[in-house]
Amino acid sequence: MIQNKKLTKYEKERLMNLSHYFKESLNNTLFVHDLENTLGYYFQSKEQSKQKFKNNLQTLDKHIGVEKNDLAIISANSNLLEDANKLHYKFSPPPEILFPASGRDGADLKLIESINFLEVNNILSKFKDLVIISGDKIFYRYILSLQKKGFNIRSFSLKQTSSNVYDNLEDHNYVNLKFRNRKKRKKSFNKNYERYNYSNKKYNPQFEKLKEFVFEPKVA
Repeated sequence: MIQNKKLTKYEKERLMNLSHYFKESLNNTLFVHDLENTLGYYFQSKEQSKQKFKNNLQTLDKHIGVEKNDLAIISANSNLLEDANKLHYKFSPPPEILFPASGRDGADLKLIESINFLEVNNILSKFKDLVIISGDKIFYRYILSLQKKGFNIRSFSLKQTSSNVYDNLEDHNYVNLKFRNRKKRKKSFNKNYERYNYSNKKYNPQFEKLKEFVFEPKVA
């Protein structure tokens, strides 16, 4: 399977073209969202609810303070991005750049490369704030390094999908979203079933046949 972890030439062009409109602005915020970390559970659930997914996308944008004049860079696997775009991003006011990714830490690496790309091209400094939405540990040290460079950074994540290291960040906030309530599995108790007791070396009758089985290695 081909992994998609790096920005393509076309994606770099899209990033440059859209972010060009923010070159002279100092009042906009750049949002960098690891959608797979915050709402990736949607595709892991057998009971996918598009309405709940849409509500969570709207709640998340409202909580982190996205406005129509801001720019959002969002990355996740292509299926998740496609549904998120159809249900929410296609109708939300701010411009979004959606980057599909795959492979281990694929979305994280694409987002970090996007930030580096904007920094190298002197565009990142034009934004008033940089907001990172992810609870993955890979972003933690990166946030610290950007703060040392003087960038004003805020971060958000879900407590359920966040590394504990984010508790150390002063300007980090946890977002509460509605997750699917998982039903607890009922334990099955079979009164006629008795597991193998290692203390008295006795087998359950249903395993009596195993006593007669002896493994004999082949002799050359």
